[in-house]
Amino acid sequence: MEIPKFTLVGLLTVYIVQGSVFAIFVIIAYKILKRSKKQINIILSSFFISAAIGLSINFIYVLLIDEQVVLILYYMTLFFIFLAPIFFLIFNLIILKSENKFSKRKQLITISIRFYCFLHDFYP
Repeated sequence: MEIPKFTLVGLLTVYIVQGSVFAIFVIIAYKILKRSKKQINIILSSFFISAAIGLSINFIYVLLIDEQVVLILYYMTLFFIFLAPIFFLIFNLIILKSENKFSKRKQLITISIRFYCFLHDFYP
């Protein structure tokens, strides 16, 4: 894997644009959890927290030079960013079907299937 040179465009993209998205996601997650700690609010805030974790890892690895560390942090970034829509899907399914029909077991199965697909895509 070739590590690209860090440029001004990279600085603006990673630290300004993604930094503002990170800040907005953290604020939204905080406000959701501050309002109530019900299961549906935790699931919805998990969407924002997962994406924010992925973006924060991206802040770290973009300046590193060691190829192995960069590769590991890159996969972690992808994992957390790709995990976020699963929490949004679970939130929508709970709203659609109610919490009783879409149990925690089904939620964990949904997350596990996505995790398996993620691993299968990167390690065939």
